[in-house]
Amino acid sequence: MAVLSVSTWALNQQLGPLRWTRWDASRQRPAPHVEPRPQTLSLVELPRRLAGLGFQACELGHFHLPALEDVAPSATDELRAAFAAAGVTLWSLLVDYGDLSSADPRRRDADRAYIAGWLEVAAALGARHLRVVGGEGSPDDPAAVERAVEALGALADRGAACGVTVLTENFRRLCSTAEVCTLICERLPGRLFLTADFGNFPRPSRQAGLQAVLPYARSIHVKVDAGDTAEFFRLVDLAVASGFQGAYTVVAEGGEDQWTAVTALADLLRQHPRALAG
Repeated sequence: MAVLSVSTWALNQQLGPLRWTRWDASRQRPAPHVEPRPQTLSLVELPRRLAGLGFQACELGHFHLPALEDVAPSATDELRAAFAAAGVTLWSLLVDYGDLSSADPRRRDADRAYIAGWLEVAAALGARHLRVVGGEGSPDDPAAVERAVEALGALADRGAACGVTVLTENFRRLCSTAEVCTLICERLPGRLFLTADFGNFPRPSRQAGLQAVLPYARSIHVKVDAGDTAEFFRLVDLAVASGFQGAYTVVAEGGEDQWTAVTALADLLRQHPRALAG
């Protein structure tokens, strides 16, 4: 049975500073970069709030947690307990950083080690999945794709050892085409799966692209592009037809009124007769 989920990115004006990761060329390592944002709700309070709105799951951006080296076991224990107490599944930890396709072996190895650190955090939090960026290489460069496949395979095996399934997404340059997304999954059968984002393929090829990748999807980032609810329901139809049984994760752009935008999109998804049917 599919579940209703929300991404913490859709609540980025509520949960405090965004702690991005950037490549530090001078030190040859990933480094934190903090973007100030207001906070009206703590992460520990979030699961109970989501449960009250009928959400069954959540995808948590790594940028809403402390820098990797600052994540304390006591904090992960507290947050894991909060999700369990609310009955909300932590579906994925989303790592919005990394270039596993880089031709620079030092960059590639450093990013893979960094992402592996987040795998340990995901396991400690009780997350089912870790979503990883494929990279910034060209989707038309077979060598870049091969480098990403190798790194993603290693991470997938490490994730399996700690009970976390690794996903990538039709996101950023390397995985911007359905052909590359499906190729990577076919190269790593049963080891790597996808997050499929409704908005990340260009509109002319969106339906065909999503139809191709949805069989590999464990989560879907649902959104309405330019108010086009007719397209939204066509894309949900494709997900249902693919047999999707993962998390429909709402990602709404609501400005300051983010809770209203999130609940409105969730209500729109609930209108589909089969998406969330038991």
